[in-house]
Amino acid sequence: MKILFVTSSYFPTINGVCVSIRNFKKGLEALGHEVWVLAPAHRGYCETETHVMRYPSIYNPFIKAYPIPLPVLTPKLFSFLRHNRFNIVHTHHPFYVGTFARVLSLLYRCPLVFTHHTRYDAPFSQALDNSVSKTFIRRVVDYFCHQADIVVAPSPLIASYLGRRKININVSVVASPLSDFSQEGYTMPDAIRAIKQDQASVVCVMTNRLTREKNTRIGIEAMQYVPSQYHAVIVGDGPERKALERLAAACGVADRVHFIGAVSHEELSRFYSHADVFLLGSTTETQSMSVLEAAYFGLPIVAIDSEFSRAVIPDKVGIRTQLSPALFAQAIMRAYKNTKRISARGRAWAGEFTREKQAAAMASEYEKALAIRKCLRTGWQSWSTAHRIGLFASPHLYNPLRKDNYAISVTDINRVLQKSRAPIAGWNSWAAFGPRIDEEKILRQVDWIRGHTRDIPLEYVVIDDGWTVWGDWMMPDTKKFPAGLKSVVDRIHASGLQAGIWMAPFCACGFSHMAKQFPSWCVYDKHGLPIDAAQFHPLVRYAFSQQCSARLLDVRQDAVWNYIKQSIDFLLRTCEFDFIKLDFLFAPYFIPGIKIREASGAIRRVFSYIRQTYPNVFIDACGCPLVDAIGCVDAMRVGPDVIMPYGEGKRLASSIVHAARVSTAVRVIKNRAWTRAFWLLDPDIFACRSELGIRGKDLQKFRRAISECKGLVFLGDDLPALSQDRIDRYIRPLLDAQKTNV
Repeated sequence: MKILFVTSSYFPTINGVCVSIRNFKKGLEALGHEVWVLAPAHRGYCETETHVMRYPSIYNPFIKAYPIPLPVLTPKLFSFLRHNRFNIVHTHHPFYVGTFARVLSLLYRCPLVFTHHTRYDAPFSQALDNSVSKTFIRRVVDYFCHQADIVVAPSPLIASYLGRRKININVSVVASPLSDFSQEGYTMPDAIRAIKQDQASVVCVMTNRLTREKNTRIGIEAMQYVPSQYHAVIVGDGPERKALERLAAACGVADRVHFIGAVSHEELSRFYSHADVFLLGSTTETQSMSVLEAAYFGLPIVAIDSEFSRAVIPDKVGIRTQLSPALFAQAIMRAYKNTKRISARGRAWAGEFTREKQAAAMASEYEKALAIRKCLRTGWQSWSTAHRIGLFASPHLYNPLRKDNYAISVTDINRVLQKSRAPIAGWNSWAAFGPRIDEEKILRQVDWIRGHTRDIPLEYVVIDDGWTVWGDWMMPDTKKFPAGLKSVVDRIHASGLQAGIWMAPFCACGFSHMAKQFPSWCVYDKHGLPIDAAQFHPLVRYAFSQQCSARLLDVRQDAVWNYIKQSIDFLLRTCEFDFIKLDFLFAPYFIPGIKIREASGAIRRVFSYIRQTYPNVFIDACGCPLVDAIGCVDAMRVGPDVIMPYGEGKRLASSIVHAARVSTAVRVIKNRAWTRAFWLLDPDIFACRSELGIRGKDLQKFRRAISECKGLVFLGDDLPALSQDRIDRYIRPLLDAQKTNV
């Protein structure tokens, strides 16, 4: 991958963000990726690092180490951006520099990743410590988070903070990596050497910018309550330095508080190596790099008890105390006394955040973002044929929430490879009979398949739509299946085949027993009318009797979820089906006011329940938003419906319609062939009976597309009634190709 980091601060400026960026850059480069940093220029600074491009900045007279970024397109920068094609734009700031990064991601048509390094509404200065400023900042940051494909939280604390904000974004936790330090060979800094002339001296080090929110004063005030051999060494600079020097004098500890000023990040290791205790006064940190570095050098950590310290600093590597100089002093002495015990634990903990490990985790997030983008370019859900909205297209083809910030249910996208399931073949009732199925028709197919096992080897028999009224998933139609579904499944199993069933878990017909008994489970619009679950185009809707009156279930209600779960249990546990085809899974997205994480979460919740409770059941997703199913299903429909059973007998019209459907399906299937890394491809049912009126060249074209999928092959004809010529011409070549795929 080619990655562009866009930042408003970078070396020679020294802070946690800069260190994090450099460590990720080196780690990703070690993995073989090309990484560039786009950062503000520094007056008089001579660049020593490769793959760093500077954009203009304005000298900052107040904080000299932090020039004011001015991301404008100079001729040099324009040439650089024009001649480089980046796969990922990763910004570390949400304000105007982040907007610049957003523009670049749009130009490159690549994912935008944003690391939410800090709580931007924290009181960094008195001028911003008011409700109006905080509200404005939150809204700006929230808006920017929605523009990112993935928001990276450097610690669980930030992830929790964003979760409490309920801003409906995809958050992944990836901690900043530890710098590559060696633990030996560091010369002692002069300041510490002077202190250590007294062998009993104890050096307490603080490494942070001297600003209000860092609360350096707690370390200075604590020196009043510890023995005289304790010294505070403060490494860092900032606008609060003079005030802190006056504080040290006022507390009578000026001779034991040593202000070092700013040092290079490499030189920090000398202070860590020769200090005895590390002090952290800040309560607004999100992931303090200095804590990780101090633990790596075996320093016991003393921190203020806060949400950050509880979430980030394990008990075994430090001591937390209240915001009191006296109590802070007691903790310092206790930590120093237990140095040996704490040091080994701290080194082991810090060793978990190696540059290689964290860079690999970040690369996985990039792969995840690219997978999302690539999926969405082919269309939103299984039947979608394009990303752009068509004039006469059904609403269900496009995401009604109009936001592509998804949460994938897997941690490592690279591990989601379809290896556990081999390609399968079977028969499906829909293309043969539509909803006009019954027990006799199903068992007739079973008997035929059993008698032709050698030449037509099929494994599954799937009962598709029509076995019950939508919503009454625990009440099979007794007129069609008088002996019940379990009896049919037993017959299928006795024939050496696997049994499959179809259901639309989020839908219910208005005349179903469930909808009549529990009308509050359905979703209604502002006029009190039920929301259509299938979301077909009005011109298409009336061609389908069941879907025309399909109601949408409110998946946010616990009672609805319990009913869905009970329905799944009935089919998979009571009836013992081996295969389940879940359809119209996009439906939750059309609930008014629902958030995208709620809608996608409902879909994944169904997948997760089946996977955990019935691990051997084969899950085939249809009418499903592609991204929501990654890592959750065995097979995915990757194209629109092809076979139209309602056109049987109307040869001319059927020939024209099917020619268009086959061309569209083949194009979409080809675009999505790469997704076989996530699931087996389900290209749709293959039917070849002459009554459908499909031209021979269209059948051959669709057969080749199915074979190239190397996934599911399901036949959709009334097999006992199919002519031998059709079997030899179309069915045998299709199944022969399937054998080679297996």
